[in-house]
Amino acid sequence: MQIEYRLVRRTTEKTGETLPGPYISETASTRAISGLALEGRFFHSVQLADESDYIKEYGNLAQQYTQP
Repeated sequence: MQIEYRLVRRTTEKTGETLPGPYISETASTRAISGLALEGRFFHSVQLADESDYIKEYGNLAQQYTQP
C-alpha cells in the first residue's frame, strides 16, 4: 500500500519545528500480527493487563524511539 502523509500538529511542540511538515511518501506493509510498518518501524496496538504492564511497555517504547 502506498501512503502519503505529513505531520500537521503535535500534542507537545518541538523547538524549531515548522508545521505542517513536508509530505512523506512511503510504501506500507502489514505483517502476520495486526499493525502497520512505516519507515522501518512497526506500529501495533498493545493490550495491557494492568498499570505495571503499561509502565513496562511505555518504558520499552520510550527507549526504542530515543535510540538513533
